[in-house]
Amino acid sequence: MSKSIKELLPLGVTLLGIGYLAFNWSALPELVPMHFGLLGQPDGWAPKPVALFLPFIALFLYGNLTFAEKSNRFNMPWKITEQNRDVLFSMARNLMFTLKLELSALIAYLQIAVVETALKHMDGLGPWFAPVFLGSIFITIGLFFVQGTSVVRQQEKLL
Repeated sequence: MSKSIKELLPLGVTLLGIGYLAFNWSALPELVPMHFGLLGQPDGWAPKPVALFLPFIALFLYGNLTFAEKSNRFNMPWKITEQNRDVLFSMARNLMFTLKLELSALIAYLQIAVVETALKHMDGLGPWFAPVFLGSIFITIGLFFVQGTSVVRQQEKLL
């Protein structure tokens, strides 16, 4: 898959959440859920304009993770050598892309859930929201560290 086509996925997810909020804006009541408890139930409400904070967060994260993905300035927990540089930097760029996709999905889901909960079509985020999204992020980061450590150890054996 080409880089430009691959980039459409997190961008599309980001725009989906923003578009969903914009499309339903006029139907939203004056108070919308803005805080959810551990089990995904709304436990804090705010004036409707506060919901505009989520699209700004989505765009901020998307932009910063896109910049991080494109740069070669990564702080790695391993010593970078000429032999492992390309592999580790490629892995770091893949990590940034995957996190961008996961966080775009998380915020898009939040925007949709805020709208749907405010309109009484949903009863909050659901009990699996936190474990699924946090789990996916921690697993992604954990796999990066396991794979990176494996690359470095294999290279050390060759030397």
